[in-house]
Amino acid sequence: MQGLVAFRIENVPEGYRDVGEFTSGADAYAFVSPYSKVAHGTDSSVLIMLQDWISEDVISSSRGPEALRVGRLADLPTNKNLDRFVEAHLGLRIGGVFATNLGFLAQTAENMH
Repeated sequence: MQGLVAFRIENVPEGYRDVGEFTSGADAYAFVSPYSKVAHGTDSSVLIMLQDWISEDVISSSRGPEALRVGRLADLPTNKNLDRFVEAHLGLRIGGVFATNLGFLAQTAENMH
């Protein structure tokens, strides 16, 4: 996992900002993505690839510290729906799967060679 974390840190695509810019703690670099804090089942046979983690306006808002601390905002409709889907269809809780965000690993079309 540390290799993926290192890749994420070293490869911030144009149009994105590194999560470490919003926190002074090394905790931002302890996980593949902040979402992996809550969906940290590294031994799970289930991998959930999410699009992107958070927008700059939300992380800069009063809810930003909660999102950084927990790894997501559980009350957002997308997260509620994902929780229900994982439990109903996989019989697991979100903490029992591994989830990360594609947004931290994808590059824009202009940067692809």
